[in-house]
Amino acid sequence: MVCSESMRLRALVLIGLAACARRSDPAPPRPNEVPPPSVPTVASSAAGAAPVDASAGPHASSDGGGRALGIFVPHPAPCPNVAAGDPLRLAARGARAGLVVDVDGFLRADVGIPEAVALLGRPALCNQEPGSGFVNMHLDPRSPGVRGVTLETHDGDLIGVVVELDPPVPVDLTELVARWGTPRAMPGPHDAFEAGSDVFSPKTKDFGAQLAFARRGARDPITRRAVHEIIFRRTAAVELLPETFAAEDDLVRLVALALRDRAPEVVRFAGTIGVYNPPVGDRVTFDPVARRNVTSSWIDKQTVGKRDYVQSLHATFGAAVPVVPARFAKAVGAAIGAPAPTLTTTGARTRVDAGARGWVEIELVGGAAKAIDVARGAGPAPASPAPKP
Repeated sequence: MVCSESMRLRALVLIGLAACARRSDPAPPRPNEVPPPSVPTVASSAAGAAPVDASAGPHASSDGGGRALGIFVPHPAPCPNVAAGDPLRLAARGARAGLVVDVDGFLRADVGIPEAVALLGRPALCNQEPGSGFVNMHLDPRSPGVRGVTLETHDGDLIGVVVELDPPVPVDLTELVARWGTPRAMPGPHDAFEAGSDVFSPKTKDFGAQLAFARRGARDPITRRAVHEIIFRRTAAVELLPETFAAEDDLVRLVALALRDRAPEVVRFAGTIGVYNPPVGDRVTFDPVARRNVTSSWIDKQTVGKRDYVQSLHATFGAAVPVVPARFAKAVGAAIGAPAPTLTTTGARTRVDAGARGWVEIELVGGAAKAIDVARGAGPAPASPAPKP
């Protein structure tokens, strides 16, 4: 019995020592994350970014401090040339200067890939999933204390910044709590010994964002979080469709995404107007989701390479959505940045014509929209889909 107890205690001590050693080791490199589904061109001119041999397979990079960091790149791609940007727009200052990236700078619409590269380092390795508009750019860090940097981009837009800090930086998060409320607690990205991340979800007129501050100390006070990694991601507000389509503004948001200046991909509507079905020819249908108030919907698409883009969209609503046509037309024009659209009514259908950008038709029943059709550019209304067998 004594021997058994002694062995048990010895095993516990060994486990504890292994845990302490693991927690004190430098963090392993963060695995490259490729967002789910075009090498984008990020402006022109130079910030010193040299293209990478895309046939070379996995690469290794330096952290700027003389230590080699192994980075696996499953789909190597040439890094784009990046125009010169103003690093001060994105640079952290004051008490959070050690984080390098400023939370408010990241939420600015005039901050993109050029500003991030100017602040954080030149592109060294790039990864692009075939047929996708998403490119991860691994940078050679230029700031002291920065172990690794990844920029997440989509069609030339900055959508995410990941910065690994070594050593961890003590940060007071109370000001962010006062602005955005208590952060969500997320699991640690590397192993079970980490405390995880504090995640804030601010929304501005330009973006919805997720701002994560990763730490290893489970007992760090909110006034002194030892942050070893920041993971900031943002989504353009135009891509954030409502949870349900019940008001006039909800329909304006649907139209704004369908008629945005750069044609959206069909996948942007999956889960919002309904459950995505595989394409049949050039049509994608969606199964209804009760809480969305959409009983039937489809999109006619145009395929470029391996990507499907919206050409026209139809949705029928379970409960008709109250709409004032003149106000709706004005709101659509403002949302897509087009001159005042023209408004015509034929029977129960009211058409909002936005010129080269496209048009919208709503079927009105008693002052409310029972159905909506949206098409990019000029052309006839989309045909109704054949019923499912």
